[in-house]
Amino acid sequence: YMVTFENADGTVLQSGDVEKDTMPVYAGATPTKEQDDRYTYVFDKWVPELTSVTGPATYKATYTSTSRVYQVTLNVNDGENVTDYTYGTAVTLPVPTKNGYKFEGWYDNAEFTGVTVTEISAAATGDKTYYAKWVAEQYTITFNTDGGAFVETPISSYIYGTTATLPVPTKNGYKFEGWYDNPELTGNPVKVIESDCTLYAKWSKQTV
Repeated sequence: YMVTFENADGTVLQSGDVEKDTMPVYAGATPTKEQDDRYTYVFDKWVPELTSVTGPATYKATYTSTSRVYQVTLNVNDGENVTDYTYGTAVTLPVPTKNGYKFEGWYDNAEFTGVTVTEISAAATGDKTYYAKWVAEQYTITFNTDGGAFVETPISSYIYGTTATLPVPTKNGYKFEGWYDNPELTGNPVKVIESDCTLYAKWSKQTV
């Protein structure tokens, strides 16, 4: 009787007469199925199960599938973070932090055009690259001069990453010793501002 072995797509892999009451044997190499965007495939078994020949028969190769894993590159401006995702599983993108900056979302291009991306959907395929958009924080500054005065109106805010000079107040009979981030005037004078703050003037009495 004619016995045919077919691949999953119907391609004939082997065909020929097999004597009645004998077990058919597939003599070719292990069948293969090309991977697609979603899965890789490994040969599993013939369907139906091989049995002694009692008439014409056709056997079809079946496969087990494994979801493909793709690479995800997250550009956070201070370097790249490379991870991966698996087809069929939705992934929420992380929320990074950067000192002095507010995170404005992930984009699929370095020009930050289009809409932000918050997750990789379960139906997505292919390697992905995303870019973090940052906006410099603007901090509010309040000055406590402890009786001192400014010659000119001082700055009231500061954008992180820009250059700004803290004002120098004056006070009769006193020498200005710097700005401090606490009313006890402990620690070191403030050099860098990294949050909304109140700055306190430190004075030393001048002797005549």
